[in-house]
Amino acid sequence: MIEPGANNFFIRILWLFILLAALFMMFQVHQLPIRDLSQSEGLYAAIAAEMDSANPISIAHGVGLKNRYFLFPLLTSVISSNISLPLEYILRYINFFFIAATALLLGIIAGFTRDFKAGIISVGFFAANGFIFMQAQDASPLMMGVFLLFAAQTAWIYFGFIKGHWNIAWLSSLLLVSAGFLTDGIKIPIYFFLPLFFLHRPLKFIQKVNKKGFIFGMIILGAAILWWFMPSVTHARTLTWDYIPLNYRGMGNFLLNILISPLQIVLLMLPWT
Repeated sequence: MIEPGANNFFIRILWLFILLAALFMMFQVHQLPIRDLSQSEGLYAAIAAEMDSANPISIAHGVGLKNRYFLFPLLTSVISSNISLPLEYILRYINFFFIAATALLLGIIAGFTRDFKAGIISVGFFAANGFIFMQAQDASPLMMGVFLLFAAQTAWIYFGFIKGHWNIAWLSSLLLVSAGFLTDGIKIPIYFFLPLFFLHRPLKFIQKVNKKGFIFGMIILGAAILWWFMPSVTHARTLTWDYIPLNYRGMGNFLLNILISPLQIVLLMLPWT
């Protein structure tokens, strides 16, 4: 005889599999490798193909890239060296993995703070909007950076505000922020630190900064920034360094996107999109 608690557990597992199957079909994961590489995917595939895991530097076609970060192509390169799959397969599946991981983390948080139904609804709303669908079609470090940022904020709130272990909160969150910087650049630390200045009681926030965990975490973040920056100095004579913009379409399209972005946000964020 199945206990009521066990029956409830099996129902939740069944809902989880239904949700995962729906995500799989909605994003057409089995067809992701069929499409041709976009401009950005081609660049990251080239970086991953030339990546040296012992000395990770963002290099594409022999040119060092000052405005690219190496953790996403490094992960692609490491997986590619152990699994016999083309780089475009791995790029897109890593991207989808972090979309699913972000949705799962969001569902867990909503489930613990409210109930299981809230978790399912949160995952569905996250995965069913146009922004996420667009990101799933084009592999980039964005979703990996989003997951690391979200995980850092979650660790800071859980270990800090809920558990009161501020050393663990700062150390774990800044470790994730450092990985986020190596994935998608300086915007990850900015998005992490900026909301902290708008807390309800800023004076207490200053007291929370005065922790050993914060100091060690900032040392780790500084080391990550130096790890990314130093190759452009140490290899200044052996490599040609350049900035390669992605998807540049001119100032006219840039201004047009600013004008229509409010309408795009409304349309893309609707649940039925």
